[in-house]
Amino acid sequence: MFHEWGNFVVRLDIWHLMSRFACGVTSESHELYPTFMRQLSHCIFEVDPQDARRLTEAKRSELGRKRGMFDLSDAEVIQRISKEEWRLHCRRRRRGAVDTAILLQNLLDTFRGPAGRNTLNIPLLDDLHIQDIWETQISHLSCIQDPPGLQLYTQTGSLTKGGVSLPVYRCVKCSTSLESFHLHLNRFISGTSASARYFQAFLVDGVVRWNEDRAAAAAALEAAEEKASLLSYSGHLKHTLNQKSQRVLGLQRVEVFTKPASYTGN
Repeated sequence: MFHEWGNFVVRLDIWHLMSRFACGVTSESHELYPTFMRQLSHCIFEVDPQDARRLTEAKRSELGRKRGMFDLSDAEVIQRISKEEWRLHCRRRRRGAVDTAILLQNLLDTFRGPAGRNTLNIPLLDDLHIQDIWETQISHLSCIQDPPGLQLYTQTGSLTKGGVSLPVYRCVKCSTSLESFHLHLNRFISGTSASARYFQAFLVDGVVRWNEDRAAAAAALEAAEEKASLLSYSGHLKHTLNQKSQRVLGLQRVEVFTKPASYTGN
């Protein structure tokens, strides 16, 4: 029914991919399990180098001013940066399918060797199981990459640390609104059963409303404007209002609005 279904871009949740690799360990209580999962995340994500450098300098200055700690190396400063500070002030991006595959292969090879055994010589990874998982999941690495040209971070403010101004970022990944999308998706469908045609109609309508709300929220956040008093999901109504207000008042009343495409007769 909806001819643009084929243009949808679907991405795999990073935690789902990581949990699949976690199924290849002998026990989650193994001493090396937290280290393995942390390195697994590092194989997938990289921190923006400019953000990391700015945060490191701010932390170095803060440590010197407040604690009298001077002449620290970059590694020593980085060790004292909390997870919350990384999350607030640094943007992360996926490394790319090729680089991720190389790093994951090296990680698995490392933990399959002596480095993957504890003091009792118990291995962290089940060799046969982890190999099957790797051969299956390598084809999905392209599905976890950031969509090209999509802005995933919004700067919501700034914070001064150690005399250095740091931007504060908000990421759409793993946000509350995004994580609850599955719940909203269920509510898009009216009733407990629907034919394929009506199911698609409900779904398209729900997705359009969802995108309208998210676009309006992003615009209000960026421009720090008050919530608009003109609220409607009807694209036709907003288009008509803009046409009439442009003719009478010389301006458009609905600014955040996607103009409808021309009718093709199909």
